[in-house]
Formats: sequence, structure tokens, C-alpha cells
Amino acid sequence: MLYRFIGDVHGKVERLPAVLLSEATNIQLGDLGIGFFPGDLPIGLEFIRGNHDNPKLSRITPGYMGDYGYRASARMLFVGGGESIDALQRLYRNMPWWPDEELSYEELLQVISLHTEIQPNIVISHEGPREIVLERMAISTRSRTSTALQFMLEAHPPDYWICGHYHRTEKFMIGTTHFIFLGELDTFDLEVAESNIA
Repeated sequence: MLYRFIGDVHGKVERLPAVLLSEATNIQLGDLGIGFFPGDLPIGLEFIRGNHDNPKLSRITPGYMGDYGYRASARMLFVGGGESIDALQRLYRNMPWWPDEELSYEELLQVISLHTEIQPNIVISHEGPREIVLERMAISTRSRTSTALQFMLEAHPPDYWICGHYHRTEKFMIGTTHFIFLGELDTFDLEVAESNIA
């Protein structure tokens, strides 16, 4: 099965058709812009949410994969949500911000436990693991999401970790893990052998 992963869209949904791949499962990695644009998404697009997606609206939008979960056929764990570093500025300017933009501590503990138990081959998320983001993207973050993702990485390094959020594309390998950070509307294709093992 071919998967195409798509970086942040930031509400520019009119540009999505040009990056979708008809023969692939298309998954967008958050900051689609749910709550910022009118209209419908392309049919067949799946997505996780980022910090620029309204959590309540995301959950009722076709294609939403869920706040977190596991796709056994691809051995892929997904986790949405992220921290807005400009939250105070957005509140001051009366711009949209959602206090539940990140998963709760309890939910993130469940994600860590799930990851440790199933040991997925692929992890997709909006943010990236804290120390990797600092080392390779030169961005310091203390969000509870990035901290939880770091715990997950240390418990079990997957073959691939694919995320958005940081507005630039970087591809590198640390240890046995291929890290793919995707910039706005950038894509990454991955052929995944389907598995019958949960």
C-alpha cells in the first residue's frame, strides 16, 4: 500500500488537489486549518489535527483519523495535537486558539503506553520528539506533546517518524529511525507492506 503524507496546509485547501496522489492513501499531518476555511475537503483525504485545527470540528469532519490510534495494517501509530507558541498573542489579538489543542496528560500517557506495547514501524504526528526537534531543527520546545513523543522514541525507535509543524522540510536518519519533517504542502511517499498482525 502506498501512502502519501502531506505537511501543514494552513487553510490553503484550494492547493490540496495538486498534491494528492490518486493511487495512494493520502494523510495530512495537522494544521489543515479546520475552523479557518469554509467548504469541504477533497474526498478520500485523511488527517490528524495540529494546533491550528479546531479539535471539536475536527472530530466531526470526514477523514479525521482520531486524536490518536493505531492502524494495524500499516503498523502505524498516529497522534495529533500540538502546542501554539503564539497562544498568548493569538488570544490578545482575538484570534482562534483552543485550550485543548494538545492531548491531555492522561491521553498522552495512554499514547506512550500504546506505543511501548505495540512497537509500531511508523509514527506520524504533528509535532516531533523534543530532543530531535532541538538537535536537528534548532527549535527549543517544552510542550507536553513533544515531551511525550520523546518518551515514545526512547521506549521504541520506529523505522519512520513523519511529522509537520515546523514549516520546513528536513529528512535525516538518527540510529535506525528515518525522520521526515514536512514543510507546508510538501509530501513524502512511503510504500508500506500490509500486515495482518495487530
